[in-house]
Amino acid sequence: MRIVGIILLLFLFFGYACKESAPSGEIAKVETKEKQVGTPLERGNQKMILLEAEEIELFIQRYGWDMIKTGTGLRYQVTKKGSGETIQEGDEVSLEYQSMLLNGDSLYSSKQDGPIIFKVNKSDAITGLHEAMTYLRYGDQVRLIVPSYLAYGIAGDGYKVTGQQSIVYFITVNKNKSNNLN
Repeated sequence: MRIVGIILLLFLFFGYACKESAPSGEIAKVETKEKQVGTPLERGNQKMILLEAEEIELFIQRYGWDMIKTGTGLRYQVTKKGSGETIQEGDEVSLEYQSMLLNGDSLYSSKQDGPIIFKVNKSDAITGLHEAMTYLRYGDQVRLIVPSYLAYGIAGDGYKVTGQQSIVYFITVNKNKSNNLN
């Protein structure tokens, strides 16, 4: 035990001594370069997120919806409470849904494409749907607005959703009755 303590003290001492002996001007230059590379990109991303949030808020105001905003930026409103139990991680859900973009363009629906079936926090459904399920119970009918970074991101889905588009969902949450997921 004593040897481990001594070795640790030596590491700390030599690590501190090496840091102190390096020319401070060179360290400052390296740190400044790193900040300059990351900062514009970070600011650009923050600005895109703020613009998207503004667009979402205008959409919500236009329709007069009273939505809850989560810490991630997901918005949801339960329009009809279900009588089922609260959804848990690993539960298999089946969503009857309609989806559209903020500009009103229709996307997908369970009537045309079948329900979305997935295990909560254990499958490849978009992140916003996984998060939404953690606030809901079986039988709930909900309006959901998923920002692009919780949906299909910069790339889009390769079909109807191009990059950086928020998605509006109208969902009824059901328990999946068939066990076709692993």
